[in-house]
Amino acid sequence: MMQGVVFKITEDKIVVLCDDGKFRNLPHSPEMPVLGQKITVPEIPIVQEKKKTGWKLQVSKRCIAVASFLLLIGIAWILNVSLRPAPTVAMVAIDINPSIELFIDDKGKVNKTSFVNEDSKTLLQEKDLLGKEFYEAVGIIIHAAKKQGYIDLETDKKYVLMSVVDTGKAAFQVDASKVTPDQDDVQLELYYADQQKQEKAKEAGLTLNKYIVYEQAKQMGIEIELEELRTHSVVASLNHAGVDPQRFFKKEATPVKDDKVKETKREESKKQEDNKGEKKPAQTSKPASSNQTKSHENNGKREKEKPEPNKSSKDRYGDDDRRGEKDNDKVNKDKHRDRDDDDDRDDGKGRDIDKDKDKYKDKDKDKNRDRDRDNHRESDKHKDKNDKDRDDD
Repeated sequence: MMQGVVFKITEDKIVVLCDDGKFRNLPHSPEMPVLGQKITVPEIPIVQEKKKTGWKLQVSKRCIAVASFLLLIGIAWILNVSLRPAPTVAMVAIDINPSIELFIDDKGKVNKTSFVNEDSKTLLQEKDLLGKEFYEAVGIIIHAAKKQGYIDLETDKKYVLMSVVDTGKAAFQVDASKVTPDQDDVQLELYYADQQKQEKAKEAGLTLNKYIVYEQAKQMGIEIELEELRTHSVVASLNHAGVDPQRFFKKEATPVKDDKVKETKREESKKQEDNKGEKKPAQTSKPASSNQTKSHENNGKREKEKPEPNKSSKDRYGDDDRRGEKDNDKVNKDKHRDRDDDDDRDDGKGRDIDKDKDKYKDKDKDKNRDRDRDNHRESDKHKDKNDKDRDDD
C-alpha cells in the first residue's frame, strides 16, 4: 500500500501528496484525517485521456487555423489604420516670393508639402513642416521669409498671398486672425478656389495665387505680362506694370496707359537727378524774351508740383521701376502745358531770328552806304585831278 501526507482538505475531497511525488484526490472518509497526517492511499487505476481522432481532430485543427487567420487580418488592419496618414482635405498655396503648397489632413496638420520654385527650396525643408499644425507651419514659413529678406515691412514686400483648394472630402476654413497673430504688419490676401482653377494655373505656368491676381488684373483692365509673373513676385510684377500693390488689393487700382508709365518714369528719373545735386554749367546766351521767361517760370512751377518719388522702395527693379499711381488729369495738363511752352519757345526763337535778319539787313545797308560814299569821294578826286591837269595845259 502506498502512503501519503494530507496536503489539503476541501468540501468534497482530500488532496494527498503520495510517496511517488504525485498529488492524488481522495474522497472523504468516515474518520477525517488532519493536515500533515500520514495515511494509507489505496491503489487507484490511472485512466489516460483518450486522444481525439477522426473528424473531431480535423474540426479542431480547422477552427484553430481559421482563428489564427482572423487574428492576423485583425492585426494587419489595426497596423494599417494606425500607420496610414490621414486623408488630405485641402491644399493651401502660399506665395511670398517663395511659393509653397501645404496639404492639410482632416486633423488640420500638414501631411505633405510641395516646394514650387527655387526660392522655396532654399527657404525650408519638408521635415520642418511635416506633422505641424497648419497655423504653426505658416508661422514657420513667414518667420523664415522675414529672416531671409523676402518679407520687408519697411517696403511694399509685406504681402502674403494664400489660396485654399478643398479636395471635396471635407471643408477647410482658414482663420485669418490665426495666420499672423504676431505679425500685425504682414498683409494677408486670402482666396478660395476650386480644382478647375488650379488646373488653369498649371496650364498657364503660374502658381495658383499668381493666376488669381492675373485674372483680377484683367477684370480691372490692367495688363500684366505672364512671363513677368512667372519669374518675379506678384508685388514686383504690379510695380513693373505701374500699379500700386496696396491700391490693387483694395480694388482701387485703375488701368495705366503706356505713355503715362513713360511719363512717370521720366519725371522720377529727372527728380532723382535733381535730388543728387547734379547741376549743369551755366551757359551765356542772349537775354531771354518775355515768352521764354514765362516758359521758364511755368517749368519751375511744374517741377514744384511734381510729387516726390517713393524713396523707401527697395524692389529688385531699382529706382527706375518704382512707378506709383498718378492722376490722369494732372498728366494731361502737364502735357498741354509742355506743348504750350514749346510753342511759346518756338515763337520766341522765331522773333529772335527775325531780329537778327533785320540787323544783318541794316548792316548791309550801312556797308552799301559807306561803299557809295567812298566811290563818290574817289570820283571827286579823279575829277579834281583832271581839272588840275587841264589848267596846267
